[in-house]
Amino acid sequence: MEQLQIPAGGNGLITDQDYLPFKALFDDESFYWRMYLMTSAWAQKPK
Repeated sequence: MEQLQIPAGGNGLITDQDYLPFKALFDDESFYWRMYLMTSAWAQKPK
């Protein structure tokens, strides 16, 4: 998340006032973040 702070803040997508409490959640052991990652592949069966 730290990598996104400068680009997102520079574009006005998020303020430090919004970002810092969000970042603090990652220091909380009871916080759970579920990232949904989609992976797809396309192949053909070998002949």
